[in-house]
Amino acid sequence: MREVRRRFHEELRALEDEVQRTGTQAQLLLEQAPQALARGDLAVCEAVIRDDDEVDQLYLDIERRILGLFALQTPVASDLRLLTALPYVNLHLERIADQAVKITKLAAGLPPIPTVLQHLGRWARSRLGWWGRQWLRWRAAISNSPGSSPSWTIPLTG
Repeated sequence: MREVRRRFHEELRALEDEVQRTGTQAQLLLEQAPQALARGDLAVCEAVIRDDDEVDQLYLDIERRILGLFALQTPVASDLRLLTALPYVNLHLERIADQAVKITKLAAGLPPIPTVLQHLGRWARSRLGWWGRQWLRWRAAISNSPGSSPSWTIPLTG
């Protein structure tokens, strides 16, 4: 029985790593999209569209693995909370990458746009980075106190 739970926790950690990898890739696409739009760079547009396929594949793989864990295990407490949160995080990261693709498709048909868009892109990336740090903080809080969720709240600005 211990071996089964150990493998479950290893798979759960691997899933978190994959979601973090998806977040890193989505953030990279979000960095490149406004640059492509600001400069009208078709090569960057093509790279963003191509690299979105990797995010799409990660998304599908993570979803499949989450369903597999639910089917084969009976997660409880913090494991259950994490396993139910991961699909939502995964979905929104994939949507961020899709939005980057939409931005680059706009860039392909437009002349270069002023740097205001680059500033907006930096702001969006900083928000994504902030949420990523909050996720790690939340994970550290629940791993330090098994069976309970953190008592802090997430501010909407900052």
